[in-house]
Formats: sequence, structure tokens, C-alpha cells
Amino acid sequence: MYKRNLLLLALTADQLLYRLPMTVTDTISYKDRRRTEVYPICPRCGTVLEREYQAYCNGCGQKLDWRRVEADDG
Repeated sequence: MYKRNLLLLALTADQLLYRLPMTVTDTISYKDRRRTEVYPICPRCGTVLEREYQAYCNGCGQKLDWRRVEADDG
């Protein structure tokens, strides 16, 4: 019973961490003949994000923090 409770506690803690925002810091660039497109990457799962400034990762559901990106733009 103790091991089961510990496992449930660990799973619950991991699920709660998705609700805490993680800062987006990495990007990936794709080049074609005319331009370069830059896309942000989820800090938890590494998924290339479809849109900038979306609230959650569409791959893993991680809540995202864009403050560092906004500071770099400004």
C-alpha cells in the first residue's frame, strides 16, 4: 500500500508541474530560397510550436511562459 501511495503522489506531482509555466528559450530555423522561418520549441517535450505566444504546448500540454521572448523582442 505504501508503494502505491508513493507512486500516486509522484504521478500527481508530475501532472501538477504541467500547470507551472516553463520559459520558452529555444528555437529552430527553417530556410527556403527566399526567407528563414524561426519557430519556438517546447521546453518540456521538444515539439516545434505551431504559433508563437500560445498558452500551452500542443504536444504535451505544458503551460508556456513567453516573458523572456518578449524581453528579447523589446
